Amino acid sequence: MNRFFNSQNQQNDFYNIQRQYKVARYDLLAIIAFSLINIILIALGQDIYFLFSAYIPFSLVLGAALATGRYPDEFYSQNNIDIKDYWGADYEMMEPMFGAVFGMVVVFALAILAFYLLCFFLSKKYPVWMIVITVIFGIDTLIFIVDEFSGGMINVIDVILHAIMITILIRGCIFGIKLKAYTQAEQNAQQMGFGPNGDPYYGNPQNGYYGAPNQDGNVNGSSERDNSDQDNQNESVYMPSHENPDLTPPGDASNGEKKNDD
Repeated sequence: MNRFFNSQNQQNDFYNIQRQYKVARYDLLAIIAFSLINIILIALGQDIYFLFSAYIPFSLVLGAALATGRYPDEFYSQNNIDIKDYWGADYEMMEPMFGAVFGMVVVFALAILAFYLLCFFLSKKYPVWMIVITVIFGIDTLIFIVDEFSGGMINVIDVILHAIMITILIRGCIFGIKLKAYTQAEQNAQQMGFGPNGDPYYGNPQNGYYGAPNQDGNVNGSSERDNSDQDNQNESVYMPSHENPDLTPPGDASNGEKKNDD
């Protein structure tokens, strides 16, 4: 869709909003990517993870990995973790199903990330989906903070990065709302025959932004409109009257001879 602007500043503001919204969306994509990498690392038995990621999928898979013996025995002994104490009397019954349990948790975590990814794609055309994912990630951050404080050991860097992530998504919501409002106002104005600031809308300019004069000194589209009006005037039909019953218009070159009353 062509966009028309009444000033260069208005055009710059619009494209700045559009650019900032795109940056927020791709930051969301980075969060999804790092979260997926974390799940893969846990499945491989690695004890490292990326901080710039969603907490709920990570914590679910990490808990399932610890409870189903995915890590080496040295890891459990160094961290004083006893799987048998975790399962209690059900350990003997659950041990053969550890792989299936871990697999189901991974599938659930991937489903969460799939919804994140769906929101990313839908938010390109519908900014409301950026609001949806921001609310969900806000819940994710709240659960993370509660777990951090309840555990007694607070990872300051992790907390700061989560604050940065939620700030980025909130900014994305703000720019998305502005972008949607601008586009909607533009569509409504064009349907009513006016430009963004209430100036007459003259059509589809071929060069320059809306409201800028073209090389002929006319506002974009106005020359075409003026030429069209002039053509309509030239094609007007002469109607005879009592004073001039002749069908030939007055002053026509073809009326060179006077009519005789005789």
